[in-house]
Amino acid sequence: MANPSVIATDNPADRMVTFRCTDCEHTFKSEPGRVVDAPGLAFPYEYFCDCELCGAELSQIWWEKNLFQAHVKATGPKTPEGKAAASANLEGYPTAEQMLRIRFNGLKNGAHAKTAIAFPAKPGKYAHCKTCDIDHDFCRQQPACLRRSELMLKYLAAVKSGDPSHLEDIHIVNQATVTAVLGDMMQEVINDGPTLRSPAYVSSKDGDISFVKDPRSKDREAYIMDVKAHPLLKLMMEFMQKNSMTLSDLNLTPKIHVDQNIMAGQLAGDAVDKERSADYQQKMLDQVSHLKSLVSRGKARLVNDKVLQEYQQEELDDDEGVIDVSPD
Repeated sequence: MANPSVIATDNPADRMVTFRCTDCEHTFKSEPGRVVDAPGLAFPYEYFCDCELCGAELSQIWWEKNLFQAHVKATGPKTPEGKAAASANLEGYPTAEQMLRIRFNGLKNGAHAKTAIAFPAKPGKYAHCKTCDIDHDFCRQQPACLRRSELMLKYLAAVKSGDPSHLEDIHIVNQATVTAVLGDMMQEVINDGPTLRSPAYVSSKDGDISFVKDPRSKDREAYIMDVKAHPLLKLMMEFMQKNSMTLSDLNLTPKIHVDQNIMAGQLAGDAVDKERSADYQQKMLDQVSHLKSLVSRGKARLVNDKVLQEYQQEELDDDEGVIDVSPD
C-alpha cells in the first residue's frame, strides 16, 4: 500500500525518498521501488529501493525515517482558542538573555561563503577526509567543507564575542597533536643520532662532483666526512621554547630548586619573626588586661573596706573642726 503523502502527488520532488547503500556508501534520492506496510509504526510505511551503483536493495535512510515518524507524532493546537494561545507564547521572544545565545546564528552563511573560497567541498580530496564522519555524497552537495566551515564559525564567534573559551577545545587538540609530532621528531633524532655524516665533495667549473679523500688515512677509499647537527634538533628546541616546555619554564632546573629553597627559608624566617612579634604583642595585651583586673579589684576592695571608710570619715570631720585664724 503506497503512502499518499509521499507517492500520490503531482510534485515529483514530494515522491523522492533518501536512500543510502552501506556497501558502496552511495547516498541518493529516488522514488521507492517497493513500499511495505508497517502497522506497528506511527508512520505505517517502509520504503525500499535498489542502489543505483551496486544494485543492492536498500531501505530508507535512518534519519529521514525518524523524521517521518516524528512528523506523524507531532501534535499542535486545533481549536481557534488553542492556536491563539500558541501565538501568544511567541510574544516577547526573544528575550535579552536569549539574544546572547542566538546572535551568532547568522554567522553560518558567512562562514560558508568565506570558507568556500579556500576549502570548497571536495570529499576524499583533503587529508582530513580520511577521518571525517560526514557522508561524502552529502558533503559533495555543500558549497564548502563542513569541517572547515565549522572551524571558521568558532573563530568568528570567539572574535565577535571576545570570548576565547570558544577555542579551548581546538587549542587543546592542536597542542596534543603537536606534542605527539614532537615525540615523533625526538624518536627520529634518537634513531638517526644527533649528528648526520655525509661525504664531503667539491664541484668543478664543468659541474663535475668529486668526493674529497682523506689524505691521512691509508685506506684509499676513505673520504672526509661532513658532520652536521640533525636538522630536527633546532626545530625541536624552537618549538619547546615557544611553547614554554623547557625545564626552566616548568621550574625543574637545579638553580630554580635552590632559589625556591632559599626563598622558602626566608619565608620561614619571616614567619618565625612574625610569630615572635605576635607572641610579644599578645603578652603585652595579657599584662594590660591583668593590670585592669587588678585595678578593678582594688577599687572593689576600697568600696567594701569599712575600716578605711571610718578613717576617711574621721579625716573629713577633723578638717571641718579646724578654725581659720589667718589674718585678713
